[in-house]
Amino acid sequence: MCPPALEAHELFREPIRLACPPGHRLSGRGCVPLTELSGESFIDVPPGWGSRESVDRVLAAHGVVHDVVIEVGDVATVAELVRAGLELALLAPSSAPEPARHRLADLAPHPEFTVSLVTARDRAPSAAAHLIRLIRHAAAEAGAPSTST
Repeated sequence: MCPPALEAHELFREPIRLACPPGHRLSGRGCVPLTELSGESFIDVPPGWGSRESVDRVLAAHGVVHDVVIEVGDVATVAELVRAGLELALLAPSSAPEPARHRLADLAPHPEFTVSLVTARDRAPSAAAHLIRLIRHAAAEAGAPSTST
């Protein structure tokens, strides 16, 4: 949620998906119910990041404890640590490195990651307004669902 002086321009939303280490009991599944994540340990980004907030909120709503045992400030590193066999991770596909995107499982129900551009309400539209249009156009061309504000 933005403070009153700011306006968020939603660009797109995407489901957060599950990354599993090779050989993990959930590895290779097409879809994993959130309840099956109970008792698992995770690698994640620090609290306060948008994807972490989305994940924490949805897991808590479903009674699943998000036991984060490793925190790193880089999504590519999160994906590499999963690939190395350490723990599970919940990732937005657009922020995961390309090779990791093809090994992600869907979650049911799924947390969503929202990508937004934030601008000041008290300033006249400028380059930011043009940038918003360009980013929305590029996101639509990349296959991300378009939204309006």
